[in-house]
Amino acid sequence: ALRGGDVLPEPWKSLPGNEMGGPVEPGLSAPDGAGVAKAEHTGMGGPDARFAEIPLALVVSTNNYRLTVYRHGAPVYAFPVGLGEDGATPGGMFRIANMITGPDWYNRGETVPAGDPRNPLGRHWMGLGGENGATSYGIHPTEEPDSIGANRSRGCIRMRPADAAYLFELCETGMPVLIEP
Repeated sequence: ALRGGDVLPEPWKSLPGNEMGGPVEPGLSAPDGAGVAKAEHTGMGGPDARFAEIPLALVVSTNNYRLTVYRHGAPVYAFPVGLGEDGATPGGMFRIANMITGPDWYNRGETVPAGDPRNPLGRHWMGLGGENGATSYGIHPTEEPDSIGANRSRGCIRMRPADAAYLFELCETGMPVLIEP
């Protein structure tokens, strides 16, 4: 994973007319199925002064179903996401509290191990935490593509698997995550 202060590679460039996903331009390395778009093509606007002094920060727009990665306040990547039904995705400022490859899922008293088909967390878990420590919410891949751009989770932020894998490599514990309209 990249660490705060590291220089990021040139953002992946989507093919014209394909700003939020699909194949990338030939010659750029991207995992199969990744849907990363250069943020300037997503309508996310310009720099965000709230993050000017922070090497990397994440902002989740609940109105637009979009997670944007900021580098020193400038948007560099954007990903489509799914959110919690009935407003279950919490709002506010969080941090990445933990990062787990192959997470178990703790479902109402039952532990569903990684790899079990009943475990919806996928391969990469980026747990959210606040002032009181880790929460039960996180950012993770989903095998339900129809949930991207919709409110179908119990509150977690869902991503396409290749997008979540790419984001997992960018993130580190302690990174700020703002969830706002």
